[in-house]
Amino acid sequence: QMMQWVKESEQGKYDFLSLHTANAGGSDNRFPCVSYRNPHAEVRRTPDKGNGMFATQSLSAGELVVGEKAECILYSSELVGKPVVTAPSWSGDVGDALLSQILMQNISGQAGRLDLLLGMSRGTHEAPADGDAAPCVLLSQVVQANRHMASAPWEGPPRGTGLWPTASKLNHACDANCSWHTVGDMFFIRCQRNIAAGEELTLSYINGTVSLDTRQEVLKSRHGFICGCGLCKEQDAGVASGKRQYEAVCRKIQACESKKKVDPHEALKLQTTAFETLEAPEYCSLHNAQLEHAMAACHRAFELRKEDVLKKWMEAARCAFELHYGSHPGVFELYAKERGMAQLFAQYSTK
Repeated sequence: QMMQWVKESEQGKYDFLSLHTANAGGSDNRFPCVSYRNPHAEVRRTPDKGNGMFATQSLSAGELVVGEKAECILYSSELVGKPVVTAPSWSGDVGDALLSQILMQNISGQAGRLDLLLGMSRGTHEAPADGDAAPCVLLSQVVQANRHMASAPWEGPPRGTGLWPTASKLNHACDANCSWHTVGDMFFIRCQRNIAAGEELTLSYINGTVSLDTRQEVLKSRHGFICGCGLCKEQDAGVASGKRQYEAVCRKIQACESKKKVDPHEALKLQTTAFETLEAPEYCSLHNAQLEHAMAACHRAFELRKEDVLKKWMEAARCAFELHYGSHPGVFELYAKERGMAQLFAQYSTK
């Protein structure tokens, strides 16, 4: 176990197949893993956004930036019957409140750890400073601003909520260059395109394909800022059409797939359009969405008995998967099995 921890903390070499296999079993996992941060990524102050994480050397698409064990995680199943105490002005949900209480208990007596957590952003509570506020109130504000959702396997529905302090150092951009996913209580961040030395590493706190007004409203109400990334500026100026195109094709896909008899030719064409729309650089953090379109295209190509087209989409699905989840032996095959397509991929895969 000690040797495995060294591999994890120094090289980011996790047993991803074991982690994903256990996670697919449906348990609320807390894995015996340790955290990792890429040695070529450093945290430093930004001119206008507090702390941020930057590449000190060039990073490659798919490269692991952070693998972090949760400071504290709370699964939905653990909420049942739990007493929750909130301050009169508390505006968060029950999960946030209970996560804050558990975190406060966990770090009781660790003044240094408490100071470190209280140094994190408090979102909408950042100003004016609550100089006389009790530490438990400040910590609850930190949790409300920085917690992330823990998902069921393969970007499934929410399974819980947790706090990952290192991951929280990455600032938001709707056109983010990194993506994230959780496996149990582990939080993984990967580059989604090649990143130059000196470039800031960013995550999207919200789906970049939803409307500009919706994104800004959510970001302002929860995090206390208005996004000024390149995508937002283009959409505000009315020059970015990709989002509108993607929304339109998704509506067409839904209408097509809801028919009693689906036309596989039409369905394949629409999935192709959706996939290609997300090829735009500003949507590089949405390779998980591309993966879904590629898997749907595989299904339709197989239905049409178009073997060459099927192989092309299988390769596209694998590439999108590996950018988001990593290229680790057996993990993509596990995903294909979970999607009921293992035999198909085994039979037709070019690899």
